[in-house]
Amino acid sequence: METEPMTFASVAAIATAVSVTATLVLSLFWRMLDGRRAEWVAHSSKSTWRYDGESPQSAAAALECEVANTGDGDAYRVEVTGAGCQVFVQGEKRTSSHGFGSWREQFALVPRMGSGDHFHLTVTCDPGVWHEARIVFTWTASPTRFRRLSRRMRTMRLSDVAPRPPLTEEKLNEEWGGYETVEHSIPARTYMPEEYTPDSALPPRRTRVFSRLKWRLSVLTGRRA
Repeated sequence: METEPMTFASVAAIATAVSVTATLVLSLFWRMLDGRRAEWVAHSSKSTWRYDGESPQSAAAALECEVANTGDGDAYRVEVTGAGCQVFVQGEKRTSSHGFGSWREQFALVPRMGSGDHFHLTVTCDPGVWHEARIVFTWTASPTRFRRLSRRMRTMRLSDVAPRPPLTEEKLNEEWGGYETVEHSIPARTYMPEEYTPDSALPPRRTRVFSRLKWRLSVLTGRRA
């Protein structure tokens, strides 16, 4: 049987359908690229030492900083934890009505962070892993039924936020009877005091691809590694 040749109208209809489909796909792809996103920036950072005065090996390095959402999108169910370190999320500093003492409210989860919103972080870390330890941000880009599928994650090295502080101690100078600041070298082996237990283990090295993916999945699903 002979097939009838395609008419101009048929060719035009097919061309129109292809053009509409291509435009729709390009539009959806552009919306994915140009979607509103949350971006985390740490600023006003300060690193110090928590030293008990007994042994430099048991000293803990501490970091305080402000973290702001500088993106153009909102972040929901924001959680911040530490990999190889201990992290606490805190609000604005408050002073008692009598003017004595100040404190910060502590949060395990921030329901919503809009563009420009910020919170305070207090981080405690073993000085020996300062350059490997990370602050881990997890959040939901938008509230959907498939919350786990929409979870986002970003890590931030402590060393990118602030340099590791020198290990110093105030000691009495018996010659002139005053206190002076003495700097210690970083011990080759250190350990964290029990009260500063890290939230989760350090992420595996980049060469261990499958172990790293497993660690990332455990953080996103809330099962700490």
